[in-house]
Amino acid sequence: MQEPNRLESGSKVWLLCDLGNSCLKAGLVWGTPSDPSPEFEPLVEITHKRGESWDPIRRFLDGKDIRPNGIAVSSVAESTTCDSLLTALQRPGFPPVVVNPESGLELRVRHTETVGLDRLYAARGAFWRVDSTPAIVVDAGTALTVDAVVQSKIPGQAAFLGGAIAPGPSMLAKALGAGGAQLHTIQTCPGAHALGRETQEALASGVVVGFEGAALHLVERIAEEAGLEQPPVVLTGGAGDFLEPIFRRRFCTVYREPHMVPMGLWLAVWEGSS
Repeated sequence: MQEPNRLESGSKVWLLCDLGNSCLKAGLVWGTPSDPSPEFEPLVEITHKRGESWDPIRRFLDGKDIRPNGIAVSSVAESTTCDSLLTALQRPGFPPVVVNPESGLELRVRHTETVGLDRLYAARGAFWRVDSTPAIVVDAGTALTVDAVVQSKIPGQAAFLGGAIAPGPSMLAKALGAGGAQLHTIQTCPGAHALGRETQEALASGVVVGFEGAALHLVERIAEEAGLEQPPVVLTGGAGDFLEPIFRRRFCTVYREPHMVPMGLWLAVWEGSS
């Protein structure tokens, strides 16, 4: 819930929505990108399915005293799902919704139109988080994305170099369980042992330790191919708990930032509105 003193101080508040294929995450951010530490407040996380109504977000907003100065949505979901969310966000006293604004990144990739905006916003937020230095961005969720972001030739601007997309732990577990008659889907959790002493443990090892190994190797190879020596690693996403301990043992500088996509969205929409 927003605090009156922050609004009375004249701070601009944005309602940010990160709409993925299976989950909506919404939060508020106060301040400006020039502030030392703008304040982000997570509000709600809602799992959604195709054709499902957005009554949960309506009820949530009805129960909160939220009057944002701006609203922005990052969506990689189907257009019908996004459209229904936009309808739910059209409320009395609310400003128009900005959907998928330009990331503000220089895109050094082929077929720029195919790059997921969640990857671009995460890269934009990560570059800002590490004070405009080259970095590797790891977003661990349903999918694992590992991307490189460097300084552009334009001062203060970032360049997105691309990266890799791989399955996250839950996707790996489902694929393994569906792939063999004698196997079954397991519930994954961080910290599995590599040496599984029965089938359940062996499945957990293959998923969890395999996921760790894939992420580590992708970070190292992408940094090498991008010409980055010991770059900081910015880790975000709901499956970050699987990777943070091993990352901190292997890399010099690791930032754990759970809200990189909405923060990058905020930076993009702020630039576009200024």
